[in-house]
Amino acid sequence: MFFKDYGNSALKAKYNLMIDNALNALNEKPVSELEKDYLADKTNVVSLRKLIDKRKKLGINNNAELIEEYVKSLKIDDFSNYQTVLYILEAGPHTDGNAFKFAHTNRKLIDSIYRKEPFAKRSAFNNFMINNTMNDAIKSKNVAKAQSAA
Repeated sequence: MFFKDYGNSALKAKYNLMIDNALNALNEKPVSELEKDYLADKTNVVSLRKLIDKRKKLGINNNAELIEEYVKSLKIDDFSNYQTVLYILEAGPHTDGNAFKFAHTNRKLIDSIYRKEPFAKRSAFNNFMINNTMNDAIKSKNVAKAQSAA
């Protein structure tokens, strides 16, 4: 288990918060356990979402395959929900995948996300989508997939 934080402070509260965060991280399930839980029951959307969240928290930005599975469990109405669509985009779906296509079905919602979210966040999830798609295209030698990332 690793926990890191940056900076120093003369305030005792900062270090108490760091200790609390480290203890919370210690009590969380590791990614390997979450993956086992998900693989044991691939129909469990809660375990899938926990796995995606944990991977994002650890800085693992290639969740394209997992978000494709997550999207399969959603209803059509869910793609009109701001938080759901934002969650899909933040997971870095492949630009030629169903998750990306379904997330972009509500044009007004997409415009709203790109207007309201901070530039750094928008830029980050755009880069995740492009990098994930391009890496998969290179791995599978798929020109059409590479062009969809461009």
